Amino acid sequence: MIDIQLLGTGCTEFKRLERTVRKAVAELGVEASITLVTEFADIFAYPILGTPALVIDGQIKSQRAVPDEQDVLGCLRASA
Repeated sequence: MIDIQLLGTGCTEFKRLERTVRKAVAELGVEASITLVTEFADIFAYPILGTPALVIDGQIKSQRAVPDEQDVLGCLRASA
């Protein structure tokens, strides 16, 4: 199972990241746990410079931007 955390405060970009990640997970048909990390204290536990951020299996894959679906698919394939 792939462990995914989406870090952000619920802004438009955060919601777009969530849609992109959920679409990529469904397209690959992989088993994944997606956690929305929205509390400031929890977000600041990660060494990131800004949100939204994508963390897959404990590794920061993107921050301060929303990767396109192909980039997310590549990250998921590498983790599967």
